Amino acid sequence: MSAYANNETEALKIAQNALKTTEPLTAEVLSGGLSGSALIKVGTADRACIVRFWNVKWAEYFPQDLACQVIASDAGYGPQVFFTDKINRISAMEYFLPEPLPEIQMRLHALVDLVKKIHTGPAFPKGIDKSRDFDETFDEVAKLNPQFFDLEILRAVKEAIFSATQDSASAVPCHRDLHQGNLIYNQNRFVAIDYTWSGMDDPYVDLATVAIFNCKTPEEEHHLLQLYLGRAPSGKEVARLSLMKVLAKIFYGLEFLKLASTASLKAPDRESKNYMNFGRHGETTSPPECLEYAISILSEAVDYAQSEQYFKDLLSLKNSRDI
Repeated sequence: MSAYANNETEALKIAQNALKTTEPLTAEVLSGGLSGSALIKVGTADRACIVRFWNVKWAEYFPQDLACQVIASDAGYGPQVFFTDKINRISAMEYFLPEPLPEIQMRLHALVDLVKKIHTGPAFPKGIDKSRDFDETFDEVAKLNPQFFDLEILRAVKEAIFSATQDSASAVPCHRDLHQGNLIYNQNRFVAIDYTWSGMDDPYVDLATVAIFNCKTPEEEHHLLQLYLGRAPSGKEVARLSLMKVLAKIFYGLEFLKLASTASLKAPDRESKNYMNFGRHGETTSPPECLEYAISILSEAVDYAQSEQYFKDLLSLKNSRDI
């Protein structure tokens, strides 16, 4: 019997208790996304849940993910968690049918509403040390020997931004991975899933991620900040978002390179902002697509880091302790 067959049997048992129904249940194996976890949708015609069997490769991240997912469930900005099995790394949560994304103004309102709920909600466990994880990822990507980026330049940019922003950063509960693949839009609101990276961090980490995957213009980014702050942003707040966007772009660019490692690491043509499609339709991203995303997003990070504005933004934050 296959692992999926065993999982389906277990998922049906879990869902029967979770949904508290006597109606016949159907099971559908879904894509586990980038994690490689087994996801099984189980339910009736009216209601369903997602039973997740974690990929043992990422077992060390399960406790953090589960703890934050339960907090999100209790706080109302994540799907309801029906069942957890910490020993066997299984969870079951409410299923939401994804709806088409609204136009950008309405989308930003809904995204900011979600981000505020996360940031003002119950505290998360501390989570992964992002600076140390960055360094480990740089070392891992260096072994792939990409010829089209100077990783040491990107590493220096990362260090400069951490140095400029850390002293003035507040620490709030943050998701730290709010790309479209971890968001579900349903009934005029977003709910967030997949809390592997979550922890206590600078709120601009989440704002930067929302910005790079949704905002195409400076005006849209300004509107995002204004919605979040409840007022017009200051120049230093705009500078902070710009710098944190670079960190987010380097983070995702390196992750894309790791995912593309089975593809030939030969630079394809650069396509502007194609990475904004990542996770948008719930489909698994192929290695060649990941390489294209990496080129696009890291090129933007390098362009900004070589600009006069980058140094002005760094200076603005280094001279500030009031954000």
